[in-house]
Amino acid sequence: MERVLSVDQLSGQSRCLQEQNAVGVEKALQDCEKRLRDEYETKLEKNYRLIDELIAEKKALTEQCDKLVADMRQISEKALAKQKLMEENHKVELKKAEAKAAAAEKIKRERWEAAKTKSIKVSKSIAMRH
Repeated sequence: MERVLSVDQLSGQSRCLQEQNAVGVEKALQDCEKRLRDEYETKLEKNYRLIDELIAEKKALTEQCDKLVADMRQISEKALAKQKLMEENHKVELKKAEAKAAAAEKIKRERWEAAKTKSIKVSKSIAMRH
């Protein structure tokens, strides 16, 4: 009977030790799970911050691009307006130059005609005297 008690006691102690080991293993697993969860959440937060920074940077770059496009459009419009103005001024100057050339040609022709007329008159007058 003593042996039966000893076996029962040993079995009880063995169960007790197994339960303690199970509790210890479960605690270790819970600690490991908590540590892994904390690491995961830390990395997740870091990634969220990085994503937020990238979104903010993308937004800033998009705004810069939009501003540059608007500036380029404005510069292009100014250049086209300036080119149109220069073309109009060129046309006006060309017309003025053509008018001056025509006036100069007319004056030259009138002077030539006057000189020829005078020359003819002089020739006639000399011919009539003889």
